[in-house]
Amino acid sequence: MTEPGVKLFSQQPAEQKQDPLRKPARRDSKRSAYRGPETVISKQEIEEILTDYGVGEISSIEDISTMFCPNRIVLAFKPDGDLVNLKGLPNQEGDIVGYETDIIALLNQEGVGVQQLITTKTGDYSVEKDGTLYLAYRKLEGDQIKDIDQEVCREFGVHMARLHKVLQKYAGHEPVPRVDETFRHADDTPEQVGSFPLRTEYERLFAEFGSQINTEQLERQVIHGGVSTTHSFFVGKKFNAFIDWDYAHVGYRAYDVALFMADMLVSKPELFADYLNAYTQENPLNDQEKKSLYYFIKYRLLFNIKKYNFYARTDSEQVKGRSVAQEMIKAYTLMDGMGLDGFLALTNRDTRPDVALIVTDADLERTGFKGVLHSRAE
Repeated sequence: MTEPGVKLFSQQPAEQKQDPLRKPARRDSKRSAYRGPETVISKQEIEEILTDYGVGEISSIEDISTMFCPNRIVLAFKPDGDLVNLKGLPNQEGDIVGYETDIIALLNQEGVGVQQLITTKTGDYSVEKDGTLYLAYRKLEGDQIKDIDQEVCREFGVHMARLHKVLQKYAGHEPVPRVDETFRHADDTPEQVGSFPLRTEYERLFAEFGSQINTEQLERQVIHGGVSTTHSFFVGKKFNAFIDWDYAHVGYRAYDVALFMADMLVSKPELFADYLNAYTQENPLNDQEKKSLYYFIKYRLLFNIKKYNFYARTDSEQVKGRSVAQEMIKAYTLMDGMGLDGFLALTNRDTRPDVALIVTDADLERTGFKGVLHSRAE
């Protein structure tokens, strides 16, 4: 049950400025790794960087960097309406440029949709300024999709499967030195978020994963590491391209598959089966991989609960982060309530139950963060 006197995020007033659970974030802390740029970049600075790319006159810029990504993302608009997407990579280790460009070259060769890089006048891909490497990309047709339905899930499943099959062929630059993203963010986890026992849930999840999953049967390869609806472009309901390879690494294939499921879980988990069926028809998963999806989804939700609650800097970011974290808590509660067997039934189109998969604030209060599945009749 919710502790007396402790309010959930959705009950806290928007004007509240201090969070007793939040430790002051510092640039040298582990949590700062996911925080966005703290300085503003000028149009003149962008023009200086783009001079090396020979893209011509720039009429305006829009810095769309977010509080939850360390990279600077800038849209540079040209007078004719075209634009250049400029990405700044601060303090990168290893040959991130060689790794990303090799991946993009392979995907181009194999016909997988991907955002195209622009080369400089001297044939290079990156420009360095003040310790940050910048890459420039061409404008992509389409947009990040917002409305997810069966058609979108099936389309995404097919293209995710094809992406993984192609990435199995990768033989370019050595992968950038990076700890496997799977389960890497638990060491600095706070005890609680509001009254949600975050660290306890992490520990319980790791214990269950260790007892239920034989990791030797999980396929490892180069994966995207952050693929979701925010890192892909659609034209209408047709897939166009994958974007953002900053978190690509050698990891579990099933983890990559699970990321999209966690991304859409908050709204429509009943579409799991459509997505997975489309994926496995192109690129089959073994039984251990199918089971591992349940734990990878729960892990991703726990990580997002922490990220959206603790990485914000300003008051407005905190309010937004709290709201998103609350939705992630509901999603995690739903997953926990269905259990592994319920999840496996849900991902099978022949056995998925006829239930409305929702968790309300009242459920969280009444059950102490234990999931409740409501029948459609309710």
